[in-house]
Amino acid sequence: KQYNDDTDAITSDRRAAAQQMFEDIRNGVSPCSSWKVVDVRDNNSTTGMYACMIETSEGNAIVAFRGSENTDANQFYLDWLKADSGLLDSIATDQQSDAEEYIRYISGLSTQYDSYVFAGHSLGGNLAVHAGLTAPESMLDRILQLYNLDGPGNSEEYREAHAAEIQSNGSKITHYQWSFIGGLLNRYENENFHSVSSKNPQDYNGNYFMLALKHDLCFLNFDENGSLDMTDMGNFERSVSHLTQSIDSISGGNSELISGIYEDIQGLNDAEKMIVGLMCADVISIAFQNGVALAAGNPFLIAFSYAILSADAKY
Repeated sequence: KQYNDDTDAITSDRRAAAQQMFEDIRNGVSPCSSWKVVDVRDNNSTTGMYACMIETSEGNAIVAFRGSENTDANQFYLDWLKADSGLLDSIATDQQSDAEEYIRYISGLSTQYDSYVFAGHSLGGNLAVHAGLTAPESMLDRILQLYNLDGPGNSEEYREAHAAEIQSNGSKITHYQWSFIGGLLNRYENENFHSVSSKNPQDYNGNYFMLALKHDLCFLNFDENGSLDMTDMGNFERSVSHLTQSIDSISGGNSELISGIYEDIQGLNDAEKMIVGLMCADVISIAFQNGVALAAGNPFLIAFSYAILSADAKY
């Protein structure tokens, strides 16, 4: 009940923030009111990648990338398993390749802009950075900023494969982190990384599962000038960051293992899914009760468990 009450409160806050933003845009009082969506790339049903180009003023455009969704089992598979978990030991995920191709398409359009900014939240932030680093030479001088809003970094394999691009254009990256998701995996030495403050999860009756749910943009704190409130990375977020970097260094193909497990689960009948789900829950419970390192259950076992629970079994 406590979890349901807390998540209901968060859902209410998120809905209210989104509604207020919509009303401000519609009523012409938002800086975004004059912006125009001029192009959309919707690969949601194939790889999960979704992006659009927005004209913000004459000669200026933003290319925005959407983050992860979990609206159904297929979307969870494409975003959370293939794209998010796929960042481990990966040079490029399917969604990163799609993002790169979308920018090549934009570079060939008849209408070109004097300046571009790439941005995205969560997984979208990772895609924005990748798209900017790998953009065609003809666009690079016009790409001014790459904004990663609380999105993950990349694997060591990725950093090695894209070392030249990172060296040349990594300084364009501004990476804002406020939940543990923004500290996942590896960052770049020349990026502008900032931890910023957000609403304390204790505001939701001390339910610390909210440490994950505060990832939403609507929980950011701003100072009296309307700027993001800079802070130090929290101990929890720092610990998870170090953990994922360690997992990445020894992962050896586990990203493919996760998506393979999910595909296997989809082939089970309802009774088999229920049994495997209960077994997985027991393993996680035992691991945490006995103080086993968090890596024993995260992220691979947790992803495994979530894949089961998001399947079509009726419990």
